[in-house]
Amino acid sequence: MLPVPPSEVALLALDPETDCVASACHFGFDESGEQFIIRALAINVDYQRRGLGTKTLGIALNALADTKKASGIDCGVFARIHPLNEPSRQLFTNAGFICLGTFTANLDTWVYME
Repeated sequence: MLPVPPSEVALLALDPETDCVASACHFGFDESGEQFIIRALAINVDYQRRGLGTKTLGIALNALADTKKASGIDCGVFARIHPLNEPSRQLFTNAGFICLGTFTANLDTWVYME
């Protein structure tokens, strides 16, 4: 098992009946330590279309909001999404993210501001 740096979180949702990972989200501070970033969000194919993406992203955003409040940090939450990944684009749009454009490695940069 690889350790997660203290500035990052790995969120796993397990199926209590099978102990299978149903969803996962990796988030924390960006490389500068000044902004939050959703690094990865994945839903097991056997658990898709059940609202787990929405729930998992919501839990991550709540955790980041709590961190911002406790630390007095005022920053956005960023995500990088491939322009052809329509399910992710829709998920992040529905959560309130806005696409800023393509800046890094042919990925669109999205921001969520509370």
